[in-house]
Amino acid sequence: MKAIKILLVLFSLYYAQSALAIDGNDWNKLPNDNQHAYTVGVIDAWQNIIGYCGAPQTACFPIKGMFESIVSCTSNRPYGQIAAIVEKYMKDHPEGWHYDMASIIFTALSQACKKTNP
Repeated sequence: MKAIKILLVLFSLYYAQSALAIDGNDWNKLPNDNQHAYTVGVIDAWQNIIGYCGAPQTACFPIKGMFESIVSCTSNRPYGQIAAIVEKYMKDHPEGWHYDMASIIFTALSQACKKTNP
């Protein structure tokens, strides 16, 4: 059963359905509270993936490696601060609004974490 759950997570990451994902343009149309909720939901999903993977497992290794540094970097930050980082990134990078929002959040937080943890 655990292997099936891991496979479902892997498939959902690689084959995201467009109806479930939004891009930066869609995110910009959301009310501020919904933007924050979406951002928090993405972070929480990454935290759940890291928690679910636990010990190094073959299927989880690449996923855990991708998200672990961001989850660690943001774990002690209030959600309002994380949302502000993403908002600032969006304002500063309108050329990338056509990308999916989870990727934008990943990039924004990766850059912010590199500045605070070089």
